[in-house]
Amino acid sequence: MATLKFVSTTYTVLHLILLVLLLVVLIWRLRSWANRDRRIKSRNTDQLYWIRGMKFFLILALFLCAIALPVNLFIVSPFASLVPSWVLLAISLTVLLLAITEVLLFSSYSKKLLNSKSQRFLLMLSTILVGLPGLVLLSNIPAVYSYPEKHRSLIVDMPVKGTWSAGHAGGTTTVNYHCAYASQKYAMDIVKVDEGGRFFSGDGTQIEDFFTLGEPIYAPVSGTVVQVQDSLPNEAVSFEPNNPSNPAGNHVVIRMEEGVYVFLAHMMPGSIVVKVGDRVKSGDMLGKAGNSGNTSWPHLHMHIQNSGDLNAPGSQGLPYRFSTINRKRIMFWHKAEDAYLVRNDLFSDVQ
Repeated sequence: MATLKFVSTTYTVLHLILLVLLLVVLIWRLRSWANRDRRIKSRNTDQLYWIRGMKFFLILALFLCAIALPVNLFIVSPFASLVPSWVLLAISLTVLLLAITEVLLFSSYSKKLLNSKSQRFLLMLSTILVGLPGLVLLSNIPAVYSYPEKHRSLIVDMPVKGTWSAGHAGGTTTVNYHCAYASQKYAMDIVKVDEGGRFFSGDGTQIEDFFTLGEPIYAPVSGTVVQVQDSLPNEAVSFEPNNPSNPAGNHVVIRMEEGVYVFLAHMMPGSIVVKVGDRVKSGDMLGKAGNSGNTSWPHLHMHIQNSGDLNAPGSQGLPYRFSTINRKRIMFWHKAEDAYLVRNDLFSDVQ
């Protein structure tokens, strides 16, 4: 079985290969700009109108990619947490520099481009190959930030302390596969991370390799405990569903009010310290994070729905936001109030 370390290394190498290819193209284009005295300046001919049009659309496509790439690399990609962030940043900056370089080269032409049909075909092909992915990447951006407004969301507190990463979170399937299921829409899966943003050590083959295991879980709302399961064992690390008959594993359900039920799942066996009927306040300890139920590796699953039964007919997930957190989205940390999470957000409690 492939290990998380192997998967991380593989995707890092693939991203580095892409970065090297982009850098080679950038150096080639910069050399063309450095030798611009050898290039032919713009003149008005039918042929140059066509070439100029292709160059314009290539520049436009490159800028589309430069705008959309950071969102897709840092947020949409499910592999972002497995690739060093400097690699993702370097890819984004290289594409931006390519776009700027093409702007500098816009008003001049190489002799090969003017005299060779194959070179003009290559220009057209490059424009298409850059433009189509650019449009696809750009189309993802509205879905990334699509989430119900504050007045339509429940405001809750963080169920954990320290720094965590959202593996799946948000309001659309672009960033959160849970949104395909009505009862779990707006659910999130979160993992504890270290100072470098990694969520496991070693090969990631044992549940003890994950920083999430054994982390305290706290009530994110005040309410009444209506469900507790505490006897299921932790599962082994797996890339496949490993306990579909008990999807939530060990879990706690809190009724915040009628029609508002908070689910916290995949907890460690024997760690839950509350029982059905207990009144809890936001911030009270509930138990510890584990790897029970239908789960790949230790993480906390949280969602809110309108029924206390996970699979009740007509159950509908409810949107929620965190009252105050520190959040890093793409590059920068900032304090956020009434904030929602999307995939790959780093977040922590406010001390």
